Amino acid sequence: MIRTETRLRLLWLTLACTTLAACGGGGGSTTAPPPPAPAPAPSESAYLLAEFVATDSNGQFVRVWDPAHPTVAVQNVKLVMSNGIQWASSHLVFADATTYNAGTRTVTTLGHAKVFYDNDGKLFSIDLRGGQSHAPVQLSSATDVFMPVRAYAMDAGGDDAWVDAQGGNHDWAIRSSMVAATAPVFVRHVIAPLRDAATGLPQYFFASLGVDGTHPVPATYEIADAATFGQVPTPPVDEMAAADGWIGADPGQQGLGYVAIDGQLRELHWTAGGVSVDASSLRALAGSGTSATTSDAQSLYVVDGTTLLSLANGTARTVGSFTFAPATLTDAGGYVAGVEISGATATQPKYQVETVSKTSGATTLVEPEATTLQLLAASSDGLILSGTVEQPQAFVLASGDNLVRTTLGSQWVGVVRAAGARVDQPAAPVALLSCVAGTTGFCVPGALTQLDFSGTGIALGNVAASAPMLRGDAIVGLASSLSGQTLLNSPAGFGDGETDRRDAWQFTPATAGSLTRVTSNLP
Repeated sequence: MIRTETRLRLLWLTLACTTLAACGGGGGSTTAPPPPAPAPAPSESAYLLAEFVATDSNGQFVRVWDPAHPTVAVQNVKLVMSNGIQWASSHLVFADATTYNAGTRTVTTLGHAKVFYDNDGKLFSIDLRGGQSHAPVQLSSATDVFMPVRAYAMDAGGDDAWVDAQGGNHDWAIRSSMVAATAPVFVRHVIAPLRDAATGLPQYFFASLGVDGTHPVPATYEIADAATFGQVPTPPVDEMAAADGWIGADPGQQGLGYVAIDGQLRELHWTAGGVSVDASSLRALAGSGTSATTSDAQSLYVVDGTTLLSLANGTARTVGSFTFAPATLTDAGGYVAGVEISGATATQPKYQVETVSKTSGATTLVEPEATTLQLLAASSDGLILSGTVEQPQAFVLASGDNLVRTTLGSQWVGVVRAAGARVDQPAAPVALLSCVAGTTGFCVPGALTQLDFSGTGIALGNVAASAPMLRGDAIVGLASSLSGQTLLNSPAGFGDGETDRRDAWQFTPATAGSLTRVTSNLP
């Protein structure tokens, strides 16, 4: 049997040599066999990551890397500072690839498609999609950009976006398709997107006009078309004065938002056919149209002075009252939490946190005043506090009625948020990042730990011995593939001055190694 198979193999080999002249010797072809094909280049992940790194006050750059090959930098872009503007915290903003559920109006982030940043007064983007060029690209001819404020993706892939870029005296609206010779669009601020009901993408923008730098000009307002950023004539909006303003979109009814005009709360409607404002008033307002807001799935909550209002389906309802007018509002399940400025020392404001029950309207003082107090996030699981009087370094998880309080971690670092969220709202907190506390209120070398709300933790990595100044931004000093950063000086000193409040952490549940830093206007 073996001998028969051997003879057959020899027969086929002889036939192949005769037919193809591919065998050497005995008058066969002397043509050398072709060289082996080169090994394929390692494939990139679907989405790369980017971070702001500062080894010291003069060594600042943007680092891009592939999470599949985290030790290798795909790009290290040095930040030039000839305009005298030095970053004291991250300026990165992202346009994300997402999926959208029109029924629930929720967006799930798949990955960062592009990152935008300023460098020496110009706005740049880097494509973070796998398989694309990752070279920095200058967007528009603007030369006085000193911070991008937010990116608004114009497609689900996130590769097309409008960027609200802050300039010297005003903002610029800059599209990711603009080349270096394209003039940017002059605006004062891009205030809010008016989103298409089917896709969740911007259909229009609510924007303000007027210089707000060294020579202030009172603000005016306009509706801009999302395709070109050209003005869409809307007389009630075009006639709004500086004291008027946008309040927010109704989370339960598509194409409905609210504006404050001449001290009156009015409805704003939009469809593909245009934008209109109702002539009738829902309520006379005591304050201006720039009050703090938050929302849940059914209602938009806004403070009018100290009064908390619920806006839903064109109806305004009084919920309750705060002691002081809140600077910020956060949805906390059955409660709305407000951070209030209750007083001040000679050099710093004092903050306190109160909640108002959505059902009973009862007001509860959750945390008394302190100069270091922060409400980092909230959900139905409770309020996540830092800098409290009794626990100045650790997290405190407090229920909305303040009947249950739990201390978590040793030194607070940051909040981990879910990948999915209601459109234009911060994603719910799902975990906390803590490190080993030092006596000065910062981390000491040791483990960076991710905690759930019961206190169970998993170690993510170690803080570098050379970089104990870690608080509020886990990238600073983390000795791992996530960063080469060791120290960031800022005019405000260490701590909060190092951290951009828009920064947070995000992960996809049940996906190993998916923890990433995001910069997306989170409170």
